[in-house]
Amino acid sequence: MRAMKDSGVAWVGETPESWKMERIKFHAEFNPVTMIPEYEENDDVSFIPMDHLKAGYHLTSMSEYRKVKSGYVVFQDGDILMAKVTPCLENGNLAIASELKDGVGFGSTEINVIRCRDVFNQFLYYLLQCPTYIQRATYDMFGVAGLKRLTPSFIPNSFVPVPEGNEQEKIAKYLNQKCSEIDALIAAKEKSNALLKERRQSIIYEAVTKGLNPDVPMKDSGIAWIGSIPETWRVAPLKRFATIRSGLTLGKKYPDGTKLVEYPYLRVANVQGEYTDLTDIATVSVTESEAELYALHAGELLMTEGGDRDKLGRGCVWEGQISPCLHQNHVFALTTNEELNIYYVDYLTTSDVGRNYFDFTAKKTTNLASTNATTILAFPIPIPCRKEQDAIVSYLREKCAEIDSIISANETIIAKLKEYRQSVIYEAVTGKIEV
Repeated sequence: MRAMKDSGVAWVGETPESWKMERIKFHAEFNPVTMIPEYEENDDVSFIPMDHLKAGYHLTSMSEYRKVKSGYVVFQDGDILMAKVTPCLENGNLAIASELKDGVGFGSTEINVIRCRDVFNQFLYYLLQCPTYIQRATYDMFGVAGLKRLTPSFIPNSFVPVPEGNEQEKIAKYLNQKCSEIDALIAAKEKSNALLKERRQSIIYEAVTKGLNPDVPMKDSGIAWIGSIPETWRVAPLKRFATIRSGLTLGKKYPDGTKLVEYPYLRVANVQGEYTDLTDIATVSVTESEAELYALHAGELLMTEGGDRDKLGRGCVWEGQISPCLHQNHVFALTTNEELNIYYVDYLTTSDVGRNYFDFTAKKTTNLASTNATTILAFPIPIPCRKEQDAIVSYLREKCAEIDSIISANETIIAKLKEYRQSVIYEAVTGKIEV
């Protein structure tokens, strides 16, 4: 076993005695300026969007073709690209530019460019993914959540372990192989989960549009995204069986002396498709009469007014996990009468029936969409009798639970594989293991 020494840098720990600890800026240029005016009017140049870096892929053709505009960042084959915004996410926001047209590429000004001189670019690429380095970098980040960034001086001034050049290449080659093996296992589990989710959606759609008896006579529902339904079913707008109410508008001013009581309340961020995220619950001070008016009741279906297009109109049934609990005006609470099982409606909003309807009727921007109470109540739904609804709900609970259990097990394996990948990188780039 080779002799080790204290590196003097907490995130590195011990390194081999022959390794040096030096700042990145002594071995690489940070955001070098390159002027290539002949490309400014060329439509056929490599452009790498910042979101391609978030995939964390390495040594692959990531580019698309665009016309260059003034102000783009310029880089070349072999440069390390790192997103400036939230650059310290696990296994992401980092890549090596390759297979660029004429060896030159362009990208957003939100990309940092690191050009290696006497350090092997693949070694530095892995070193910047080292989990302990990422933890240290996180402390240096500033800005609001989701848009945090590193100070410009952090990366070039970072002390990193620097072995001899041939050892850098050996480590990079070892990590290329090991990480490729781990990434393949992760990709297989992720593909399995994607197929399971598709299967889950298919089972829900078939149940809420075809029922549980494959032999019943069918008829055309008259609605393209519903298709055929059993002959005994009907299609009617949700408003015939449900009522909906909005929630509390925040920011109200009260006269001096008004007695206010603090209550927890749900925001749009708490209402996720098919479940409520209660990890971060806000509070609001209101009068007791307002609290009574806007209090949630177990068995109500929560739906959001706006958000990501793929989640719009997706509901989840409130089970009364927090009591009392209010809801803000961007979260609707829907109640059904005895003719309609609220959990059946929940599955309908989850299915392609709901997805297609709310996508079709939404007011849309680039990435977001919104709906309203009138549109929700106009939602045309296939309706079997209440007994059949109850049977469909019981069937879907069992089937979805089986699939969700497999998905959860796969997610646990994926998380462990990612932890193992981080461990392998740390052990190799700090010399804890000899390759």
